[in-house]
Amino acid sequence: MSLETLMKRFFTIEDLSEKPSWSVEEAACERFYTETTTRDESGKYIVKLPRKPDMIGRMGESRMIALRRFLAIERRLEREPETRKAYTEFMDEYLHLGHMSKVVSDRTTAECYYLPHHPVFKADSTTTKCRVVFDASSKTSTGVSLNDTMMVGPTLQQDGASILLRFRTHQVALTADVAKMYRQVWVHPDDRKLQRILWRSSPSDPIEEFELNTVTYGTAAAPFLAVRTLQQTREDHKEEFPIAASREHDFYVDDFVSGDKSIEEARELQFQMNLLYAKGGFSLHAFIAALRRFVARRGLPAELHSDNGTNFKGASNQLNSLYKLFRSDDYQTAVQSWTLEKGITWKFIPPRAPHFGGLWEAAVRSTKHHLLRVLGSSSLSFEDMATLLANIECCLNSRPITPLTDDPSDVSALTPGHFLVGAPLLQIPDIDTTQLPANRLTHWGHVQQLSRRFWDSVQIA
Repeated sequence: MSLETLMKRFFTIEDLSEKPSWSVEEAACERFYTETTTRDESGKYIVKLPRKPDMIGRMGESRMIALRRFLAIERRLEREPETRKAYTEFMDEYLHLGHMSKVVSDRTTAECYYLPHHPVFKADSTTTKCRVVFDASSKTSTGVSLNDTMMVGPTLQQDGASILLRFRTHQVALTADVAKMYRQVWVHPDDRKLQRILWRSSPSDPIEEFELNTVTYGTAAAPFLAVRTLQQTREDHKEEFPIAASREHDFYVDDFVSGDKSIEEARELQFQMNLLYAKGGFSLHAFIAALRRFVARRGLPAELHSDNGTNFKGASNQLNSLYKLFRSDDYQTAVQSWTLEKGITWKFIPPRAPHFGGLWEAAVRSTKHHLLRVLGSSSLSFEDMATLLANIECCLNSRPITPLTDDPSDVSALTPGHFLVGAPLLQIPDIDTTQLPANRLTHWGHVQQLSRRFWDSVQIA
């Protein structure tokens, strides 16, 4: 090999141009998407499944294997009632949202494919919802699966390290995620026969056939189709929302990780991001995550009373902006405006006057006082601190307000917990580790020890 050839290879390898280096198949997948993607009257995108031309027609019979696997899953669901309930709720939601449709009559002789499916979730978790996974890699009678016939498409987003490094340069952080991103993209009706499933909610019902109407997690091209459609939304509306359009590289799959130089600029970015992606039917969540957590734990309030700090004032202004946003015709169909449509009012106490806070300031003072005494120099992770604070919340809401009866022998008392759950708050009993050195405890044991010490300090006080 000549020196000239070696030098050419060196500079070819070291070329850092931004032009994507795609394979022939990846380029063909992009071209197929561009030529076949359309939009419906609401603005949502309709895509066709990108398949390898030489693989079309090579799939065999798939219904029998899908049926055998469904019956096996159904037997498991009979043994696990809670799993069955979660599984059925997931499928009911799929049907209710129009993401799958019942096959009424099947006279087609065209190529079909039946997707086996199974549940995936943590059995020991009280918060993780059931997720149904569709297996497009299941082989047909010819040994060829749907995924074998599909073009995967190129990688369209930057690597996570680059996104996180850029994220750390912002003065104000802004994060969100696209709700049900894959399922916001419709699959062309001609291709839905390749996404059939078998389902019944009860063993006493007949097994029915359904077609999945949206891009399906588990198919080889799903990541490309979803991300490419997110980018197409930005491309089609970049003139209307230039600030949001400039952040196209701040997405990692369905997570948006970005920010700006000031709160005002970040708020404008948020406003434009919501409007821009709503044009394509995408909904961005987790911008007003703190308010959502409060509502989830305490129910929907009619009024919010809070401090007069600039962060709360900003949140109030943000709510007003979002109210206008949710009232817009473009956004009504994309976002469930469950918060602002209820007419929540945010009221503030005078600036720098915490004594006007009354009961909530007393609770804050009590928490801070005992927490500082208990923690000392301990360093906790975010998860450990969240767990400890949840335990502290339970302790404070278990303090007696007044006796429940006039009987002097009755030690039961009315507590804040009664107003929250209708009964005293109870915790899972654990071993008393308060007398053990912290370095002899496990990770979880240390959190338990801090929680017990907090409770003891509250009782002494």
